[in-house]
Amino acid sequence: MKEKLAITSVSLIRNSEEREVVLATLTELNKFNLPIIIVDGGSSRTDKKRISSFSNVKLLEVNKGLTHQLILSHRKAAKQADFLFYLHTDKLSFVKNNCQKIIEYYDQFKNKGMLIPVRSEESLNTYPFFQRKQEEFLNFFMSDYIGTVSDYYAGPKIYPAKLVNYLDQLKGDIGWGIEAYFYVIAKRLHFPFNFIDCQMVAPKEIESEEKAKLYRLQITSWQIDGFLQGLKVEFS
Repeated sequence: MKEKLAITSVSLIRNSEEREVVLATLTELNKFNLPIIIVDGGSSRTDKKRISSFSNVKLLEVNKGLTHQLILSHRKAAKQADFLFYLHTDKLSFVKNNCQKIIEYYDQFKNKGMLIPVRSEESLNTYPFFQRKQEEFLNFFMSDYIGTVSDYYAGPKIYPAKLVNYLDQLKGDIGWGIEAYFYVIAKRLHFPFNFIDCQMVAPKEIESEEKAKLYRLQITSWQIDGFLQGLKVEFS
């Protein structure tokens, strides 16, 4: 019998600060006694052992890039639960301050669709200026398509596992663009979109400012690609 909810995520520990945050996040998540499916993209053997040590964590590995990591984590989680809680392993403040209420809030819906955490103004102000402007652009076209002006790119969200079926039609390397891909498909399937306020602090950036900006531009490209591909998905 499937679980009601499973957590799906990816991990990559690159330094001691990330190690501390990821392990602290998993300590909090493990308390919910839910399946936690994590695909690791290249952490050290020691760090992968640490991640695997949590009782509810199933750790998988893939060396084919972020898109394959996300697809694998979603597919494995969808085999275990009817609904998926997607989040990043570096979202410690989000997990500590919001996870319990978000899970309880989602559980009350009879018609379960997308539940999207929305960052407060105080939370948004902890993010770099360039990222805030980049996400304003992404939120503009997603809000226009969905029909509700909101913050779609905080990261974490809960949605029906049936969306995973449409990953078979995904083409190419779109990384985090799977977010936009799922949003568009959910809208086309007439899933309800619900939003909930949350508090979260921006993860500490370990790259240089220039590299961080270039990565944000890459994410923008991925999200647009995911959006456009979602419009082309065929329903049987």
